[in-house]
Amino acid sequence: MLHQVVRPPNHGGPPTSAKNRRGQANQAQEAAKGAAQQATQEQDAALTMMNDWVAQYLKIAKVALRGKKQLLEKIGVAARTTKTAAQRAAPKKAAATRAAKKAAK
Repeated sequence: MLHQVVRPPNHGGPPTSAKNRRGQANQAQEAAKGAAQQATQEQDAALTMMNDWVAQYLKIAKVALRGKKQLLEKIGVAARTTKTAAQRAAPKKAAATRAAKKAAK
């Protein structure tokens, strides 16, 4: 009695060992990992380019729409309505610096 090899339908190739199938699966997995890493690098590069473009766009928009807070808000730029703490403290700090320089002379 001869031992017959059972193949899945549409296989077509010679019978493969389990070790060979594992090797092929490992190669396919490594190829998929490489493709995923390449796609991630391309996405990161595209995102960096887009962020740079948006930053430049916002700078130009802030200059072009200076004094038009409602228009800035329409394009999604939060317009500051009051001075920041640093801006409020700047005149006092500058006066103290000038006084210290005069005293040092």
